[in-house]
Amino acid sequence: MNDERWYELKDKLKSRFGEVAESDHNEEHEDDVGHTLKSRTETLVFNSDLGKLKIERISRPKILDKKAHYHKGAGVAKVEYIVSETEYSYKINVIKWMKPACGNHSIYRQKG
Repeated sequence: MNDERWYELKDKLKSRFGEVAESDHNEEHEDDVGHTLKSRTETLVFNSDLGKLKIERISRPKILDKKAHYHKGAGVAKVEYIVSETEYSYKINVIKWMKPACGNHSIYRQKG
C-alpha cells in the first residue's frame, strides 16, 4: 500500500468512524556488518462495527541483495543487507481488540 492509498484509507476511516487515534514510530536496526536499517510504523486505532480495531502499516526500505560473509574458522556468518534508497516495502497488520476470558485487562490479538 503506497502513501497515497494509506492517506485515502485514513480519510475514509475518519469520515466513517469519527475519532481515529494515530501514532507514528521510527526504529533503527543494524545488520551484522553495521549498516543501519530504518523502519517506520504508523498505527490507527478506532471503534468499528466489529469492535475496536488497530491497523499497523510498517514501511521498510526494499532489500535488493543479501550477502553472507563467511569465515574460515568456526563461527557464524555475518549477513549484510543491500537496501534501496528510493523504494520501500509495506506490510499491513489488522488487529482486533479482544477481551480475555478472565480478568479485567484487554489485549490486542492478531486475527488471521
